[in-house]
Amino acid sequence: MFGGWPMSCATGLLERVRRINGVSEIRPEEPMSNHTSFRVGGPAKLFAVAETEEAVVELYKTARELGLKFKIIGNGTNLLFKDEGFDGIVVKLGRGFDWAEFDGEIVRCGAAVSLSRLAAEAAERGLSGLEFAYGIPGTVGGALINNAGAHSKQIGDLVVTVEGITFEGEKVRRPREEIDFGYRESSLKELLCVTGAELKLERSSRERVKRLMEELFAQRRMKQPLGFPSAGSVFKNPPGLAAGALIERCGLKGATEGGAMVSNLHANFIVNLGTATASDIIKLIERVRDEVAAKTGIRLQLEIEIVG
Repeated sequence: MFGGWPMSCATGLLERVRRINGVSEIRPEEPMSNHTSFRVGGPAKLFAVAETEEAVVELYKTARELGLKFKIIGNGTNLLFKDEGFDGIVVKLGRGFDWAEFDGEIVRCGAAVSLSRLAAEAAERGLSGLEFAYGIPGTVGGALINNAGAHSKQIGDLVVTVEGITFEGEKVRRPREEIDFGYRESSLKELLCVTGAELKLERSSRERVKRLMEELFAQRRMKQPLGFPSAGSVFKNPPGLAAGALIERCGLKGATEGGAMVSNLHANFIVNLGTATASDIIKLIERVRDEVAAKTGIRLQLEIEIVG
């Protein structure tokens, strides 16, 4: 058996994926703990790295035709895969999507570019706008889909256009006015995949941009438990409130379930102390939500995505 499948079916899946041009890696039964910042998660039936848009489409078609689930990931910094694993194909965008070109105040980039690295490259060119993103461990694609932000800034404010692929396999380019960006969400979730973007930055001095970037990153280091595996902020902030403050007010800093703990440094972070399972983290998430709701009447909404 192969992940609950007869070996003949598994062999058929592997053969089909191997025939797809533009797939650079294929790993059957790959633990998702290797690909998420929480460092937990069971195996995906198949993990593949796609280098082209055509490969992404063919992998999706393969999953759909075989009745398998399908998930595209970046750096896995906002994801929690369940211990039971993922009954389908997980696709990571490869080097073919890891590129950036600067033209004056415009930057064009692929979805697999590190958001933090893009911020640093912009700073070297004296371009302002991405200072908030320095230290955010995700990729541009994930940041766009979730409208990542910090320090009252968000990436959606910089968008000129976004390129992607629809579930029908059509390549599209969406201008900013056709995209709805909200708090930690966007209408880009309607696409099969975001493949790249064009962002508009502002001319400044390299020294000024670097200084602001370093100041914001210093605040991040002081306030966030960067020494432990986590997925950043677990819950969205309710309107006008801070989720971390609500959790702390309810006396939940330091609360544990197995190897998972509500950070003593920032209560909206759940950290893996080294032995946590996805089930530990999910139990702790539900405990926090239930206690905050009971004591404040506010049901916290997830910012991370639980996948399984």
